[in-house]
Amino acid sequence: MSSLDGPPGMLIEGSTALGSFAIASYGGRGGATTTVEFTVTRAAGSAFAFSLIGSGTSYGTRALRLQVAPGSDQLLAAATSGVVACGAIAPAQPIAVAVVLDTGAKKFDVLIGGASSSCSGLSASVVPPMTGFSMMDASNAGYGGRVEFSDLAMY
Repeated sequence: MSSLDGPPGMLIEGSTALGSFAIASYGGRGGATTTVEFTVTRAAGSAFAFSLIGSGTSYGTRALRLQVAPGSDQLLAAATSGVVACGAIAPAQPIAVAVVLDTGAKKFDVLIGGASSSCSGLSASVVPPMTGFSMMDASNAGYGGRVEFSDLAMY
């Protein structure tokens, strides 16, 4: 198991201006089933992306992306069928998130607050082996704000 425990783990306080961005990556190793866990605490109005990183050669085969888009509280997952709303990530409170990826079946689940979400049994095109994860304030307009990640683990 690889982890980065401790407060805050990673704090991103980014600008919401177009072109402004920050990326923090963590290298790790995943097996046939890879689980990534983190707790996220986001300020109201903040937006972020979190990606589980694989070994593919294109964006779709290299990253399984989760995000909260500007103006939304919904955690979205990028499945092969398109973007799926998993559930709310309310501002100003720590919320545990887990992504469980079965690389053999090419399926993944997202748990929010320890419970199943609308993102269960989704198809993924990310190619193993999994090599880590990243947290990002994307360069798109509106992404950014204060987002704290803690209890980071990949196993």
